[in-house]
Amino acid sequence: MRRLLMSIVACVAVCTASMAQSTYERAEAAFDNKQYEEAIALYRLCAEEGNGDALNKMGGIYVMGLGVEANLQKAFELFREATEKGSLKALCNLGMLYENGDGVQKDILKAIECYTEAVKKGHNEGYFKLGNLYFSEDSTVTDNQKAMECYRQGAENGHEGCMYMLGMIFEEGFCGEVNMDEAIRWYTKSAEQGESEAMKRLGVIYLFGTDGIAQDTDKAIEWFVKATEQSDCEAYFALGFIYENESLGRQNLEKSIANYMKAAENGHLKAYAQLGDMCLYGIGQEQNTEKAVEYYNKAVEMGNSKAMTDLAMLYLTEEYLPADYEKAFNLLSKAAELENYEATYHLAIMYENGEFVESDMGKAIELYKIAAENGSCDACTRMAELYYAGEKGVESNPTEVMKWYNAAIELGDDEAMNELALLYLTDERYPKDNSKAFELLKASAEKGNSAALYHLGIMYQYGEAGEVNMPKAIECYTTLANEGDKSVQMRLGYIYIEGEGIETDVQEAIKWFTMSAENGNDEAMLILGYIYDSDGVVHSDSLAQEWYKKAAKNGNAEAECNIGLYHYKHQEHDIAAEHFTRAAENGFARANYHMFLYYYDFKGDNEKALEWLEKGAVAGDHISMYVTGLLYAQEEEYAQAIEWYTKSSEAGYADETRELAKFYVYGIGIDKDFDKGMELIDKAISEQDIEALFMKAVFLLGENRSKDEINTAIEILQILAENNYVKAQYLLGTIYMENEVVEKDIETGIKWIKQAAENGHSEAQFQLGLCYEEGIGVHRNVNDAIFWYRKASLQGHEEATEKVDMLDD
Repeated sequence: MRRLLMSIVACVAVCTASMAQSTYERAEAAFDNKQYEEAIALYRLCAEEGNGDALNKMGGIYVMGLGVEANLQKAFELFREATEKGSLKALCNLGMLYENGDGVQKDILKAIECYTEAVKKGHNEGYFKLGNLYFSEDSTVTDNQKAMECYRQGAENGHEGCMYMLGMIFEEGFCGEVNMDEAIRWYTKSAEQGESEAMKRLGVIYLFGTDGIAQDTDKAIEWFVKATEQSDCEAYFALGFIYENESLGRQNLEKSIANYMKAAENGHLKAYAQLGDMCLYGIGQEQNTEKAVEYYNKAVEMGNSKAMTDLAMLYLTEEYLPADYEKAFNLLSKAAELENYEATYHLAIMYENGEFVESDMGKAIELYKIAAENGSCDACTRMAELYYAGEKGVESNPTEVMKWYNAAIELGDDEAMNELALLYLTDERYPKDNSKAFELLKASAEKGNSAALYHLGIMYQYGEAGEVNMPKAIECYTTLANEGDKSVQMRLGYIYIEGEGIETDVQEAIKWFTMSAENGNDEAMLILGYIYDSDGVVHSDSLAQEWYKKAAKNGNAEAECNIGLYHYKHQEHDIAAEHFTRAAENGFARANYHMFLYYYDFKGDNEKALEWLEKGAVAGDHISMYVTGLLYAQEEEYAQAIEWYTKSSEAGYADETRELAKFYVYGIGIDKDFDKGMELIDKAISEQDIEALFMKAVFLLGENRSKDEINTAIEILQILAENNYVKAQYLLGTIYMENEVVEKDIETGIKWIKQAAENGHSEAQFQLGLCYEEGIGVHRNVNDAIFWYRKASLQGHEEATEKVDMLDD
């Protein structure tokens, strides 16, 4: 009887245990199927039978609020009760609540106590939790070395999470030097135990390669595929990326789309947006805007703020979708609320420009500032631009400009580096600092900013950051020129043709001008025409005309005029006139002057000639102005002459300024105004006009001039004479020969007249002949006199010719 009773008791115990197990399994199944109310009821039954893990599961449900209202305090009570019933998982969860202060006062020491007790009872999750606590940057007990020790213990005991974290510590070098071999060893162990994070990490390492680890796309794919076996959405997304990008060598757009789709179906936030991009641009499929918008909207529904922003931009740019500012505004507003700062930036633009909403610069500035302070380079730059321009109700503020450009620079924005450098170089409102500008341009150029590289070349070329460095300048320009920048190709051509800081190299210049011309630069075509038109070693009428014709065909009126000059030179006057006319009609003012010469010299039609001359003058051609003024002066119509000389002078032409000065100094057709004349002559001198400097000396030697003015004139003539300016040599010689403005000095006078004569001055040659004939300052020598008279005669000097005839007889 006793034996029978014992058997019945044993059977009941077995049946009860079996029933309890069955109930727990049913609870787990209900939980997995998201039937949370049923799961809670079944877990409660198990808990009443003393199942600590069921209590732990119930605690988890209250933490997450699954089927019930989230209640962290209730969760804490359930975890504590579960630990009393022996659930080690609950012990770790209890530690998590203490660690984070969820449902209970935060207590790191209590958390450590829970995790340590779990470890002592053989639960490796405790090592993982302890490691995470010590590894957290926000923890009061952060200690990477202790974290590593915990992870190592758990890893050696087979915990896949600890293995993964140990791999990360070795990869990033958190506890010493990076050790990729050890990192891969632990990642591999973790992955082999089913840790998808480790599989993905291995995939990334092999996809891009790293120090000591060669890139191996096939291995990367292998690990990502393993992670997808656990329906890991990030692994699917990574495979989509690999198969999309041709540079990775495994492009298969069909597979790419399939993997992105799997990623999307498994909840990846970016996958639908990526599918939208591929559909919109027809990548791996026919372009389909409607389908793309459908994908973007799915991403939006999932809360992807980037998709919201991208879709908004489609509505704003109108390239693929009709403009819809309302939809764009709503999408950007929602994305901005999700702290997407690109969306915040574009929302600010809408407020600035009054697109859909009323223009509100205050709101725009507020949004730009938020975006800028959270890493938007574009927003930083826009803030700088607004404060620079001082428009739209924003007061100009150089301090704010520099602040926001520097903020963009800290974010690595190369365009901001270039812009701030230019402020240091060119804007008087900002401190001049060539050194800072140079460093900013170098940094920007290293990031590939073409404008910065060009300005860096300028600084090297002109020594704006130290000594001139033409090789460095040429290096900068050559990089840009080889990328097809036709203006820089042109610049290189000028450097080589002018020999600026280097030896002149016509062939190298031709090479760069030709590249620029072939890129459609009509100015380069024109310059090539001039090069071949010159009398240098590469002279070629045919090549000159070929390039002029190309430039003219490209709309260059100056080239058209040069074609006309070629025909005029070859007596094909009527053909030349056709080209001159076209050039003039296309805005090249000098062509009008050539038409004046055509009618004046060839056609003998003075009336028509003067019409063209006036057109040239009105169009701003300074030679036409000068000749017009000259003709009026010859007719003694001085008011009109002065008018045209004045216009040409105001346009910056030194010859006309010099001529105008004579009218004021000598009172020709106008009241004498010596000061005005000297003002004009100094203006011409500032244009590096040597003739004007000579004329200044002449003016200062005029009537009623002071001793100081005369001394200044002599000093000017002395400088010019010593620099071989022949007019000054002759004038200085005559001054010393005469005893009017300086003390007479025959020897000095003869010296300068002789130098002028040797330099081809016909009057000086005649005067030197007189000196030799009469023995003035030299020994009388008729043969020497004849020699100099003859030289002057050959230049058309009539008195010298008479002297030669007389002495030869």
